[in-house]
Amino acid sequence: MCLFRAISLHLAGVRGAEEETSKIFNSFIAKTGYDAASFNGVTIDDIPIVEEIVKLNIYIYDIDLQEGKFIGELVRRSIDKFDNKIQLLRYNNHICYVDNIDAFFNRFRCPTCDTFFKRSFNLNRHLQLCKEKVKNVYPKNVYSLRETLFDKLDNFGIPYTEEQKLFNNLAVYDFESICVPNSDLEPTATTTWIGKHVPISVSISSNLIDEPLFLCDEDPHQLTISFVTELENIAEKSKCEMKAKFSQVESAINSKLSCIMEKLNQRIGGSIGKKFEYEDECVEDEEEKDVSTQFLQIQKNQFLDLRNHFDRYINTLPVFGFNSGKYDLNLIKTYLLTYLINTKEAEPTVIKKANSFVSFKFGDVQFLDIMNFLGGATSLDSFLKAYKASETKGYFPYEWFDNPEKLEYTTLPPYEDFFSKLRNNNPLNKEYCDYKRLVDSGITEIDALKKLRLKSIPMTGRQNYQYLQKI
Repeated sequence: MCLFRAISLHLAGVRGAEEETSKIFNSFIAKTGYDAASFNGVTIDDIPIVEEIVKLNIYIYDIDLQEGKFIGELVRRSIDKFDNKIQLLRYNNHICYVDNIDAFFNRFRCPTCDTFFKRSFNLNRHLQLCKEKVKNVYPKNVYSLRETLFDKLDNFGIPYTEEQKLFNNLAVYDFESICVPNSDLEPTATTTWIGKHVPISVSISSNLIDEPLFLCDEDPHQLTISFVTELENIAEKSKCEMKAKFSQVESAINSKLSCIMEKLNQRIGGSIGKKFEYEDECVEDEEEKDVSTQFLQIQKNQFLDLRNHFDRYINTLPVFGFNSGKYDLNLIKTYLLTYLINTKEAEPTVIKKANSFVSFKFGDVQFLDIMNFLGGATSLDSFLKAYKASETKGYFPYEWFDNPEKLEYTTLPPYEDFFSKLRNNNPLNKEYCDYKRLVDSGITEIDALKKLRLKSIPMTGRQNYQYLQKI
């Protein structure tokens, strides 16, 4: 309903907003066939229908906070069928109306190429021409992909097996947090701060350990230190296993490099103090030696590059999280950087895109986000279903969990405590509501199950809660 209210404020002002909201809502229900009693909100796919009803071009922006400044990200762009337009904000799945969008945001960012603009008009004009995420400038005629380790091994005739091409070792992790009230966060005219997320626990799993690890600590600094220590232990196991797996490859690289170094030393050392019988003999020999020495120098550099690439490949442990680039690493970065730089005197290598971490590497540990390898708008639930994993996304009362002592409770919290203010629903009842909405709109039960990737008709929220109590 927040979308309809925002449009009504734009069309009819404060006094006529309620009447206009009811009018738009009734028109929308009549046009879509949705059940008004179980209506859960408008999806992005439904926006064109709303545009037809209100005869407005609807633009929707997300809010990104960077260094205390509001950055606007366009998430829904209209095809401009109508003469007038409305620009709205989306925050926590709710729509907000702002009379002057340019005054609210400090900057606007292009979702395609990350270019910043001062006004929304400039952004929309730019989007009509912006087509590529990355603009590649090719120094030569064609763009060549970077050589992999195995491409370099092929170039030097060093054999390896197909099994060695598959990197088996990895670790996965997931942080949980509690929302702690913070008086330092003062509300503004447009923002109300509820509290600050503080890490409270982390789970780690890997093919290199027998059982998943669960770490819980009220002190976020100590939790982060324990987290790093466990990952470094797993990385050490991975390094030992990979060195044994690639022992013959490593021996071949070192043998060839030693041979080149020996020849190079002989050529450099052999020309010192040598006397020539004829002057032209000296010139010719020196020219030949210059060419051959340069060739050996090039080979030496290529083998040194190969060995460095090989060392990075076998020593680095990839550590994956789901949406960790946006949430988990931002959650712990204050404590993680303090520990790495001040205590371990390590210099992490960081690649960022806007407020998201693409890669974060220190020592032999490299954090990556699996979301960077998936299609857009992928949730953890749909990811597990798409790959037919035996595990499913569980239910957790995030807002109820505000103290680690609650982990010792022997009974489930009440059903109502599972309700999420962020999502504005109870996750125990979400699948049933989605299924019922599709069936009520005229879709067959089988098609509804296929669309939601469900094997059977989902249970209601209360039934889910009773099932959890039994297990």
